[in-house]
Amino acid sequence: MENKYRSVAHIRWELPFPILLPSQVYFCWEPKEGIAAFVPEGRVGSICWKRTCHLLSPEAVFDERPSAQDPNLFSPHDYKLASVSSKLKKRVFTAELLHGPDGGFIEARPYTVANVFLCISPSGSINDIDITIRANAALNNIIDLYRILSMDPLLRPIKDEGDHYYTIISEAVLPGVLQCLLPQEILLHINELQFSGKVGEGRINKIGLNSYEDLKGLKISPQNLIFFNDAIKSAHQLELFYQLIFSSVRRLKRKEGALAIIDAQSAFESAVASMLRDGLSSEKWGDKEIEKAFAYGGDLHLLSKRLQKIDDVSKKFTKAKFRGSVAEIEWRRNLYDVRNEIVHGGKRTVFFEEAKAGIVSGLKAIRYLHDLCPLFARKFMWSGESLELRHIQKTAGRLSRIFEA
Repeated sequence: MENKYRSVAHIRWELPFPILLPSQVYFCWEPKEGIAAFVPEGRVGSICWKRTCHLLSPEAVFDERPSAQDPNLFSPHDYKLASVSSKLKKRVFTAELLHGPDGGFIEARPYTVANVFLCISPSGSINDIDITIRANAALNNIIDLYRILSMDPLLRPIKDEGDHYYTIISEAVLPGVLQCLLPQEILLHINELQFSGKVGEGRINKIGLNSYEDLKGLKISPQNLIFFNDAIKSAHQLELFYQLIFSSVRRLKRKEGALAIIDAQSAFESAVASMLRDGLSSEKWGDKEIEKAFAYGGDLHLLSKRLQKIDDVSKKFTKAKFRGSVAEIEWRRNLYDVRNEIVHGGKRTVFFEEAKAGIVSGLKAIRYLHDLCPLFARKFMWSGESLELRHIQKTAGRLSRIFEA
């Protein structure tokens, strides 16, 4: 009988959230062979924050050397924080505050060791690029099903591209008697297999990367610093579209391209609604009249109608129009159409540059409306290089991103 498989790959992936399943073998789907084995292990680690770092000096990030910290500013005592566990019927310690200038805190963090086992064909190898892709697909299928059933807000899909900090891939060569069996029959014997523990000889350690640029942060320009010094003397409440733009840029940096596009389009629509309200108010529309027009079935319920009305309101001040402008064409092509592909067409993968182009087009469209008519102008508005997001680049990110809730 022809040998179907040469070995089994064990991918040990640490997930930054608990999956509360009994620790046993679960046969699950995987895209190449149709079946894999999944063994979850629930564990508790800790997230640690310290006020000092032996890896990077403040001078490497900030423009000035910080002054020495007065030890009297910090508590001389450590504190353990306790919570009441309804499961254990007693108090349990979940965090500890550490004293002194070098202190910080330690917080308990439950996580899941996800052991995925894949069958490898005679021509395959654990060095194949599709090994972690297969394991990642199997994991996300499990995660999606679990979060549908549990509604746990901590769970999220795992990305093979970046959600590793120390993932172990090891291989066990199958004895001849197992090589002709079907995957489910082979995977019944995983406890009997000898997986390699030597890197380079049947074992790979997939190590995450860290980006200095993302640790360093972003400075504002000297011109904006002058504006900042004046503006902080007053209270400000940013409109929703600003918040949605911030969210879209954050999602872009977290490599959540599809969600970045959705947030950016929502930001544009929110800006249109806000600006149009101001324009209609200037034409003596009352609040109730505006609400009726904006409501479902109203004359201005649809985005297309609102954009038409935007041009109608602004024609008293300018001959320019949003519809037909370069800003409108680029917004529609790079953001609006992509958003529709995601929401209505099932598009799920949006790569960094495509998502960035969409956000930039949304920003420029909002800026165009801001400039179109004085009734639409905002006190704060992006300009220059900020509109291009040139400072937002695709980087390795931070290891701690993986563990952010």
